[in-house]
Amino acid sequence: MRARRQECSQFLWACEKAGVSDEPALAAAAGERRSRTFAFPPASGVEPVTIAWRPAGRGLAQTGLAPWDASYVLADFLCRHPVPSALPALQQLGAEDSGGCAWQEWRGRSGVELGAGVGLLSIVAARLGVSMVATDGDDAVLELLAENVASQPWEDGEAVPRVRVRPLRWGAPAVLGALGLTRPAGLVLATGVVYGADPEGWAGLVDSLVQLSDEDSLVLLAHGQGAAPGLHRTEGPFFARLACHFHYTALPLQTLHPDYRGSGCVVHALRRRRDSLALAPQPASGLAALDGEQGKRVARAGGAERGSALTKKRKKGDGAKKKKKKGKKAKKQREAKHGHQGDEVK
Repeated sequence: MRARRQECSQFLWACEKAGVSDEPALAAAAGERRSRTFAFPPASGVEPVTIAWRPAGRGLAQTGLAPWDASYVLADFLCRHPVPSALPALQQLGAEDSGGCAWQEWRGRSGVELGAGVGLLSIVAARLGVSMVATDGDDAVLELLAENVASQPWEDGEAVPRVRVRPLRWGAPAVLGALGLTRPAGLVLATGVVYGADPEGWAGLVDSLVQLSDEDSLVLLAHGQGAAPGLHRTEGPFFARLACHFHYTALPLQTLHPDYRGSGCVVHALRRRRDSLALAPQPASGLAALDGEQGKRVARAGGAERGSALTKKRKKGDGAKKKKKKGKKAKKQREAKHGHQGDEVK
């Protein structure tokens, strides 16, 4: 699905560059608002959800205006697994630190979605009893998101939808206050938010995840095709940033919708490290300040080549010292040899 929409956007952009006369008509047709209905496991009690959306514009701008596979996969995951603690992967996640996830249901939790887009995931979470705040940083996306939330047939004639829509840019200070929360969220959700090569954007994302969570929180991230390099293997610079704040794991593919197990979608679960609760998020400039045990976590997550700058510098310094020491030793051996030869000549 995502590939087709990307190809459509690229085709329109190519038409415009080539000066095709009816390109505006094509763009208008492709940009028309559409709707799609998503079904979920009947046992979950979640009725089908209809969402309005528009294809992404040229240059893949405003991709939040369209529903992506990862959003449906994570929404379906919530419906498919009504008892989170029944999943061994969640039971074991951070068990040695905070005891693992012991939740018996989703209902009753407070939740925040980052990069909510058209709102499918937040709406489904709300249907499961989570009090949701759906956030995004794009004005056009927020407008469509609010419309989708308001158009849902909420139960019991509720005057106020179970999903509140709020603007949020990753890395902004005082996130909890901006979202009207008095404490960290129990459930933090995000899909398709780690893509390309954008370390600055990832730093802001990690900052927001840290502000929104505590040792009792569960963070679920889902990604499809186009995710950042290494993400599907649970490695790379994004996980290097997460390492000093979170325990994390990729959930087994068997826990996902059968039709999407081979689609390239992956779901990661995160729990806060107890020793990170008083640790401020790292600045966007990088990981140079990390060292000691936290630096080791970064090195394990991102690979030796992506370890902390300070550790690299020290290794380089140690290598230079060893090289200098070897040079001095070789020089002494040469001097001793020449001296011995001189004595024999005499």
